[in-house]
Amino acid sequence: MLGRFRMCVPECQKEYRTLGEKVFGNPHTVTTLRFGIVKRPKFSAANLREVFEDVTARRSELVNQNDFEPKMTFPLKRGVCRTFVTTLKTEPGQKIIAQPYLIRSYNHVRRIKAARRTTGLSSHTGTGPASSRADTGLSGRTDEGRRTLSRRNSTDLKKAQEFEIWQVARAATAAPLYFEPLKIQMPSTQRYLLFKDGGFGDDNNPTKQGLREIKEAYGDKAIGVVVSVGTARVDKPDRNRKLFHFMPTVTELSQMANDPEKIHEEVEEMSQHDDHPFDYYRLNSPGELDVLLDEWKPKHGSPKKESGSVTIEKIQNVFNTWAGTQENIRLLQGCAERLVRRRRARILNESKWERYATGAKFTCRLKDCNTEEEFCDRQQFLDHLRRDHRVIEQGRLERIIEDSRKCWRYQ
Repeated sequence: MLGRFRMCVPECQKEYRTLGEKVFGNPHTVTTLRFGIVKRPKFSAANLREVFEDVTARRSELVNQNDFEPKMTFPLKRGVCRTFVTTLKTEPGQKIIAQPYLIRSYNHVRRIKAARRTTGLSSHTGTGPASSRADTGLSGRTDEGRRTLSRRNSTDLKKAQEFEIWQVARAATAAPLYFEPLKIQMPSTQRYLLFKDGGFGDDNNPTKQGLREIKEAYGDKAIGVVVSVGTARVDKPDRNRKLFHFMPTVTELSQMANDPEKIHEEVEEMSQHDDHPFDYYRLNSPGELDVLLDEWKPKHGSPKKESGSVTIEKIQNVFNTWAGTQENIRLLQGCAERLVRRRRARILNESKWERYATGAKFTCRLKDCNTEEEFCDRQQFLDHLRRDHRVIEQGRLERIIEDSRKCWRYQ
């Protein structure tokens, strides 16, 4: 919601209350979590999909109802916030454990650095191993009878997956025992994959994965400020709260993913001692929030209190206590100062900031235009009008730009 739909925090909280009431407030009665021998998740995947599709319809970046498309996909074009979610995937019929799988809203280009090696070969021409450099990607240089070979820099492109937004949200929330896995048929094939919540694997805290994505695409010096937000949930569930004590193992497995604090400690070490240190802020209070993964009290239909109000109040109280300490006030102020400083630096490039902040894009509508290109940068579109259409008069330029511009409508 924050990254793909660009919603603010209060809007996310509002949508979470809606999801909690419609999904967590209406659990199944007979489930695997309660009885063990029954193969049935606790919550309805159909209800969850309905909530996600509703959010997509209301929060999409399409400008007006005439532009509406029934299938809103996850990828976005360049120049805007990049988002990925972590999942676990399995392929039915293959005896392989679930593998981590990233669903990206962007094309990820991994730049592979050149590898160098030295051989004892002298320079020569003709056929043979040395003449195959063009095929292998090797380049050569002779130095006193020795050749230094290096592979050219290359790239590894991983394209954004054309999944619908509701599918991405379902895949990222398909917690075992709570929701059934999401089944998606892969484009142009007969194969399909099953997706589960990536929080139940090594990516319970995806901060390191995010750092890896940035470094692979832009290099080690590209990390500026990293903000990691935790959940503050307790590490272990309270067995005394279980309805049937002969099922503690199943419930504990569903509650306990890999410890996110281990990743936090590793990233904190990296931020201080890497060759290129960076600012790192971890916003969390481990073990302070005693709330189960699916807790929603009271349930939907309670005559005395609003659905979920007790759970929401508990979460708000724990956060307010954490945020009210002098130590954390200084932490939040320091984090905000650095983020605002970077935002102000971005504003200096008005065209890029317009694209990033509003998703602005420009389509040339002049009759004699042969280009079908969609411009994501106001300056590039302006250059196109001046160069290809000889439009010079400032007033006309401004009118064409505004008529050709589309941007997100925040709702």
